[in-house]
Amino acid sequence: MSKIGDALLTAGVIMGVTSLAKSIKKSENEQPTTDVKYCSNCGTKNEVTANFCAQCGHKFVELDK
Repeated sequence: MSKIGDALLTAGVIMGVTSLAKSIKKSENEQPTTDVKYCSNCGTKNEVTANFCAQCGHKFVELDK
């Protein structure tokens, strides 16, 4: 490959990685932070509607209200 081709490929990879990083950060910021519950087994944050922990698989038990 030519030096110009190498430079264009490198620039494209850098731009792609930068774009991916921005989209990941954006999606992290868009996630709701109020509807969560923590696993009593490992402490991982889970969606409030989860029946099992996403990290360890511990089953969440509904308490009678």
